[in-house]
Amino acid sequence: MIQHKHLLIRATISNPITDTKQISNWISNLVDTIQMKILHGPVSVYCNKLGNRGITAFAIIETSHIVLHTWDEDTPATLQLDVYTCSELEVDLVVKALSIFQPLKLDYKFLDREHGFTEMAPSPERVVEKWVARISEKNPKLNGHRICPFAKMPRVVPVDKLSIGKFVGLDNQITIYMEDGIFSTYEELEDLCRKLKSLNPNYIFLPDHPHKSNYINGQETGNGVFPCIIVQTKEELLTARKNLEKTDYYTHWDPSYLAEIRSFD
Repeated sequence: MIQHKHLLIRATISNPITDTKQISNWISNLVDTIQMKILHGPVSVYCNKLGNRGITAFAIIETSHIVLHTWDEDTPATLQLDVYTCSELEVDLVVKALSIFQPLKLDYKFLDREHGFTEMAPSPERVVEKWVARISEKNPKLNGHRICPFAKMPRVVPVDKLSIGKFVGLDNQITIYMEDGIFSTYEELEDLCRKLKSLNPNYIFLPDHPHKSNYINGQETGNGVFPCIIVQTKEELLTARKNLEKTDYYTHWDPSYLAEIRSFD
């Protein structure tokens, strides 16, 4: 059965790419990532008209189209992306692909055009589900350890922008507060985690941001899509660490990354 899914993204970006060849390559890679097939293009053109400078690019895909516009005269620059498909589409894969543009703020609408332009459910829960599945797999590059050995599906709280007022009713359940878009910088998350820690000393607050990728022996630890803060009781996390210290798990970590994580204790 043919579907009609339409993803509309608007972002302010700090890295507006002006090279048309690079943009065409980006669209080609995006099509591969979302497992579509190009029928024509990509075509990318730079407009030099004062007041409208930027790139317009498109590709005709087997299931519809992808169109990208950027305007780079202002700081920050603006990006608009339109992905229409007659098949399944995973929003998180598209948002993650936009990281090359370094979005400062990102809003999106995901519409089901088959059923009256119904806006589809927000995706933070799906992002976390895929993230937990990836970091829970035994990894041969970590000597069989999982990226996060004790990871389990947490409670997910989607928010617009992370702020102190969102963190109410903390309990013993691991919770991820995740933005449904990109509205905070990593520095804002880091500062927020430390403020939350001073107010809630029995909990640990860990920031994760798509613009700050972290790795354990080459294996990405973060979700790579939306900014979030992971909340866990200090007792539970420190107990898990003590158990892992009895293994060779931490020998795979870069010492500076381990020190950074522990600075939030």
